[in-house]
Amino acid sequence: NDLTGGGQGSTVAVLSRHPSPPPSPPPSPPLAPPPGMAQDPHIHFAHGGRADFRGRHRQLYNFLSAPGLSVNLRTENCTFPLGGEDPPRLIVDGSFITEVHLVVRVGANKSKWANISYWSSELNEDNWGWKVVNGSCDGRRTKLGKGGFKRCEER
Repeated sequence: NDLTGGGQGSTVAVLSRHPSPPPSPPPSPPLAPPPGMAQDPHIHFAHGGRADFRGRHRQLYNFLSAPGLSVNLRTENCTFPLGGEDPPRLIVDGSFITEVHLVVRVGANKSKWANISYWSSELNEDNWGWKVVNGSCDGRRTKLGKGGFKRCEER
């Protein structure tokens, strides 16, 4: 029997009602660490970029500026051993972040300014302090220490 109506010698193509599954997608690339800074400072950018930041002694740097937000930090020089005990594997002549200062618009209507500063010089030997964070909200000064909390918004 000729199923195609094309006469003798015609080809019949049979399509499956269940097509084969598409190929598997390629594996996802490994996740990059979240953007941020750590240690002396090492910066992790979006999409996996990394850099070491060497600031000048006692200089302020603006690290982020956006409408209603500014993040500034101060670095201080520090020379320290890295790895090994005696002798150290490497002597690093670097810098550390010692202050962070934020200026941000806050509140539901974004009509108040909050100024917040973190001072590492206020840390004690246990790495906390009573006046580590200070600032102001709508002109009212505040200091925060261990477990401190301050709300700054419209009433």
